[in-house]
Amino acid sequence: MNEKEKRIAAIKEALDYFDPEGLLRLGAPEDEYILEATFIEKEMALSVDFKLKGIISRAFKKYFDSNLSDEINEKISQRISSNLAKTRC
Repeated sequence: MNEKEKRIAAIKEALDYFDPEGLLRLGAPEDEYILEATFIEKEMALSVDFKLKGIISRAFKKYFDSNLSDEINEKISQRISSNLAKTRC
């Protein structure tokens, strides 16, 4: 797995963990949040001074036309940051 794939996996794990749209609990496929994880990784890579919560919000607005609560957005952001630190990506 290359560095980009590791970052996407770390981001997706956080999205899966919180399942903000409740889709995994309803039986959606395991790859349900891969587009959002890929979008977030790409946006992070393109920006020197990114705001992770803003990127997460844009991803869910783009793919689900949904507005995440500040609380869940903060939790996802913290978990992504923690996951990325563990994988040193």
